[in-house]
This record gives sequence, C-alpha cells and structure tokens, in this order.
Amino acid sequence: MTPQETQKRIRIEEIRKAYCPAPGMAITGTGRVLEDIQLCISIIDQLQANQRWIPTSERLPEKDPDSLMGWSNTVLVTDGECRSTAHYNQECQQWDSHFELEEQITHWMPLPAGPQPSPSSAEGPEPVERAASPETQREKDL
Repeated sequence: MTPQETQKRIRIEEIRKAYCPAPGMAITGTGRVLEDIQLCISIIDQLQANQRWIPTSERLPEKDPDSLMGWSNTVLVTDGECRSTAHYNQECQQWDSHFELEEQITHWMPLPAGPQPSPSSAEGPEPVERAASPETQREKDL
C-alpha cells in the first residue's frame, strides 16, 4: 500500500468514526456512506492537485489551443518571493509577465475557474423599469 493510499484509509476511518459515535455501532447504509466519503476524498485530492505550485523543472504550462502564437493560458507565477500572472510560450520557451526577472520564475499554478452565474441570474438581471421620457409620457396621455 502506498503512503497516499494509507492516508486515504486513515481519513476514511476518521470520518467513519465521526458517523459511528459508539464503538461497534453500525449505521444503516454504511456502504453507501463510505462510497460517498471515498468520492469526496477523491474530489478533494483532485482539487488540491490542481491548485498547487508546480515547479518549472517538473513541467511548464501547455499551449492554449485557441492561441495562434503558441502562448499558454494566463497562469500565476512566482520566483519564491513575488507573485504575478504570466503566459508561457512552448515554441519559444519563454515567459511573458510583469516580472522584471522572468528567467527566475521557479513555480507556476493554473488560475482557478471564473465565477459561474447563480441559477437565479442565469436568465439575466431583472429588467429595470425606466421613467418615461417627457415625449413618451405625452404620447401616453393623448
């Protein structure tokens, strides 16, 4: 068993104990609860993996498929002290950022997804009633 699998088993056991307050006490549908816990842990692990600083020695940002010039999507970058946003060009093997010393970028991280509209605002904002202009009001009065 790998250390990561051991950690997952420990986390599952901790959560199971939280569901079962007394030793030996069983919960109806425990199998489903454990499946849900394992799914949640997998999702958390994936999110943590996606939101970590990636060393430039490990890999560099991939080209944005919509970029005609070979640039990546915007990513966060750091030299260990300062942080900024940047793009990386795989073809030219160069960074473009607001850093003065772009060659010292040591780590990068994808930006999180932008905010999603809430279901209530999916149809757009409520229309705003405007006061009638003097001309429109006169037409209504006639």
